[in-house]
Amino acid sequence: MKLPIYLDYASTTPTDPRVVTKMQECLSLEGNYGNPASRSHE
Repeated sequence: MKLPIYLDYASTTPTDPRVVTKMQECLSLEGNYGNPASRSHE
């Protein structure tokens, strides 16, 4: 059986390690985590 292989990265695209590092800085308790729509930020 010779069927083509369909590879879809739509929901499982590997994240670039540089992006993961930057996101970890923002999402940690020590980072700048917050709701951007909140009016309570200075």
